Amino acid sequence: MGLGFFEHADKLAHMMVYAVLTLILGFELFRRSGPLTRRQMLYILLLSSWYGLCLEGVQGFFLSDRFFEFPDIIANIIGSIVGIVIVYIFYRQKQHL
Repeated sequence: MGLGFFEHADKLAHMMVYAVLTLILGFELFRRSGPLTRRQMLYILLLSSWYGLCLEGVQGFFLSDRFFEFPDIIANIIGSIVGIVIVYIFYRQKQHL
């Protein structure tokens, strides 16, 4: 019996956490300032992706019991992309109402 799913479950967790982070950033900015521009959405995407990269760097360089993992960075970025796509879809639906 393989552990295939459990070996990569942490990547799914990374994606979900960064999708939620991006959703929170996007919806909060939308709530505060109204409709978002594409530039604002790009900044949100870059901010959440940069945060994930920085946290991986901290783990790799400053914590002895944690490791820098490039696949985690990819999962963080994918999660951020998923989150901003959801924000964009929400924004588009609000425009058409």
